[in-house]
Amino acid sequence: MSEIKISYNFEGDVALVTGAGAGIGLATAIAFAKAGAAVVLSDINEDLLIIETEKLRTAGYTVSSFKCDVADESTPEISSMKLILNSMMGFAIIYY
Repeated sequence: MSEIKISYNFEGDVALVTGAGAGIGLATAIAFAKAGAAVVLSDINEDLLIIETEKLRTAGYTVSSFKCDVADESTPEISSMKLILNSMMGFAIIYY
């Protein structure tokens, strides 16, 4: 049986990925970056965000990040995320 290879092109799009400091969230962010998206990383762990953001930038990807606890809707970052999504011209995907 032959292997099926799927590729996506997200050039010109923006992916906002929560839980992107490690694990599945980080893997998702990396996949979007490799597919051409500008990636916004969000996580509750700021130390991990700094490390992973720098790794992606060093690899040549367009990336930004901010600390956010998506489980707490009262935080100002949630309002910022909603504002970002509402004003985005590109494609937004949230991993939650």
